[in-house]
Amino acid sequence: MIKTRFTFKDKRRKQYFEGWYVRVMDEANGFNTAYIFAITKAKNDPHAFIQVFDGVKKVNRYERFALDTFQAEGDTVKIANNHLSLEGIHVNLDGYEAAFDFTNHASLNVRSAMGFLSKLPLECYQEVVSQTYDVNGRVDTKEGMISIQGVGYMEKTYGRRFPKQWFWLQANRFSDDVQLTLAGGSVPTLFFKPFGFFCLIHVKGKPYVFGTYNRAKIIMSRHEESVIFHLKRRHISAVIEATIADPTCLVGPSDGGVMDLDVYETLSSHVSLKLYDNDQLLYKGTSLSGGFEWMFEKLHGLKDKSRNA
Repeated sequence: MIKTRFTFKDKRRKQYFEGWYVRVMDEANGFNTAYIFAITKAKNDPHAFIQVFDGVKKVNRYERFALDTFQAEGDTVKIANNHLSLEGIHVNLDGYEAAFDFTNHASLNVRSAMGFLSKLPLECYQEVVSQTYDVNGRVDTKEGMISIQGVGYMEKTYGRRFPKQWFWLQANRFSDDVQLTLAGGSVPTLFFKPFGFFCLIHVKGKPYVFGTYNRAKIIMSRHEESVIFHLKRRHISAVIEATIADPTCLVGPSDGGVMDLDVYETLSSHVSLKLYDNDQLLYKGTSLSGGFEWMFEKLHGLKDKSRNA
């Protein structure tokens, strides 16, 4: 597991955002929800906030808090009487309470998902904290209380703004012990505008890493209802297809951490993965509950696109 610091890495910036993204999935109970704990230091509207994205009902809740309710100490983030850590999460909002314990985090076997890109002066940084872990707890809403036994995912994103264009894909509900995280986009620096990406695939504990930093190649092709990613590094290659699947609008940061950007995400993407060593098929499987953001185009009036990098 990558233990990224829960404190911002460059506090010299006066305007920034910092957020932690957590998924909890329990397919047996029809539960598929993402929680975002975050802070924005936008000049004209600084505040802390929590988003609760119900991927089954396809609704997102944005709850604002005063800036001084936010605390980050070690590996724990607190916003008012809500808290998040590597050990669990407690969300207590009007009409909604969730409390989960996180155990058995799987090792990522890499120091940083972004590699040397994390050292560049980018506008946005993303680190995978844990690709999978066990979740136990409960959710109590106006509709009643349900017990949850499932799996989770956690990452951290921070910087000045989200990229101009990007994609993000996460899946860990394959039939086997397989986890997948793929992200990339056009991320401006102080001097130039590179396209960068990374992909972490774990198959039964064995890591396969593709990224700009290890000279891997990616080809993306946009189809009517899905995107196909072809990745290759030396003799290892992967083919990943993800459906867009009726995304929901979340809120993300634009320039200076201003929370006014529409971000379209689905938690029910059908994700297929094929992994090869030369022509030998190492793994083939499908996850029906992938998290997917395809932000290389507006999602209304779509056009076909492809890109080589």
